[in-house]
Amino acid sequence: MNYRLALISTEEHCSYIKSILNRQTADCNINYIYYHSFRELPDLYRQIEPNYDAFCITGAFAREAIIKSRTNQQKQVFTISEKSTEIYRELLTLINENRDTDLSRVMFDYSFCIPNMYFKSANRYLEKEIQHEKMHASILKNMTLDELLDTDETILTNAAAAWKQGQFDLVLCRFSTAYPKLKEAGIPCKFIYPARDNVTDTIIRIVDSLDREQLNNNLPGIIYLSSPDINSSSADEITPESVNLQKCLLDFNREHTTGFLLKKTLQGFEIYTTQQVLERITEHFTVCQLRRYIESSFGINVHIGYGIGVNIMLARSHAIDACSMSAKSGRSHVITKDGSYIGPLDAQDIQEEGDPVSQRVLQIAKATGLSISTLQRISSALELIGSREITTQELAGTLQVTVANTNRFLNALQQSGFAQVIGEKKSLMKGRPSRIYRLEL
Repeated sequence: MNYRLALISTEEHCSYIKSILNRQTADCNINYIYYHSFRELPDLYRQIEPNYDAFCITGAFAREAIIKSRTNQQKQVFTISEKSTEIYRELLTLINENRDTDLSRVMFDYSFCIPNMYFKSANRYLEKEIQHEKMHASILKNMTLDELLDTDETILTNAAAAWKQGQFDLVLCRFSTAYPKLKEAGIPCKFIYPARDNVTDTIIRIVDSLDREQLNNNLPGIIYLSSPDINSSSADEITPESVNLQKCLLDFNREHTTGFLLKKTLQGFEIYTTQQVLERITEHFTVCQLRRYIESSFGINVHIGYGIGVNIMLARSHAIDACSMSAKSGRSHVITKDGSYIGPLDAQDIQEEGDPVSQRVLQIAKATGLSISTLQRISSALELIGSREITTQELAGTLQVTVANTNRFLNALQQSGFAQVIGEKKSLMKGRPSRIYRLEL
């Protein structure tokens, strides 16, 4: 696959990276896009976004500025991350060039844009040895978009004031937009370029990520659709209701360019397609356009389950299970390739109905991050065993999911106060005892 990648940075930085990479690299066609100030990034990204499969920008702050300013969250934005070895290399070069270099008077450019920055000087950095990448991640979470867009100007303003007061001898730069501004202002500075292997490894990582995304998009996706209004004695029997439903599905197929392959069942249809199509027609598993279309065009009650799997059999099994959930809840559901549940789709409609049970489920879903359908299935499992107390293994067996998935569910519930560990249950086999959870759903 020949992906289109936009590498966004200053002209000088792009020239350096271009000298390392061939224009056609590892199934990736790279175009270099220049910018001069962080303030340009939102408009620049909006202009070029439709033309590329992914984006690479040379800095965590600039990447965060793009992510916080965009409305379309689907395309990936990567960065050539900062490596400690690159900083050590530059400091070693400085000392070799001048044995009298005072590292306490060598500053980093980001120290001029981050309040209360601990690593203001190179010697403090060497003393502490904390990865900049982790430090930046925690800082970026709390920065507003305006603060991010003003980063390079903030560096220039604060560095100029500190230089005027004689507080440092040199600035080491990783912000490619701040570097030329500091030079133009007559402030001594050096740019720390990313290492060659860092650049090439990043491009390889981008291609690998796009390959995985492409593979996922082409995974089998199946819709299992049934209706109590269709009663056939066999899958081959043709009834007026099944003919009308098939016509409705074919019309939906034409209008949404889905490439559906239909197979009739006793009470409906199996529809074969891909994960990418399912994501598109459900707006990334949030709404069920197909249900709305059938109800408005044909006026019959339908149960819809979406299934994704690494093969067609698994996708079909997931779709049938999701359709069973749909028959109970009256809403459409999704089961992903790893057995995770999403749904019900159109959950906002449930909230508007004001059903007290649904409101409780929505409250727990919001607190835990678990989907509504997952919570409903856990609640059904408790009803099935007739107790609010259950072990991880018992819940996994009832839900027919992996123990790892069940652990994730229970941990989320426990952290949010909807579950507590009340004891342990010894295993009949060798191994650690199983925790017993009491759930409050």
